[in-house]
Amino acid sequence: MASFKSLLLRVEVRSAGKKCHCAHSAKHVILKGELRVVVKAPGIATPEKGYCGVCGAAMIKRAESELADLRAQLSHNAQ
Repeated sequence: MASFKSLLLRVEVRSAGKKCHCAHSAKHVILKGELRVVVKAPGIATPEKGYCGVCGAAMIKRAESELADLRAQLSHNAQ
């Protein structure tokens, strides 16, 4: 059987190499060494966007909710 493809596009948590600003809110500063959520859009030579912990956690929470909705649709359809 073939392996499943990941629904998570290129997402990871890693420390900032230098001081930068959150891609969602420029008011949020990410200091060197702080953990941030890094998202790389699909495609060749696409840039990475870094999000502070607050915005990153909100994005993850929203994604969890969207996945739960999809799971519920599938389980409802299976009955």
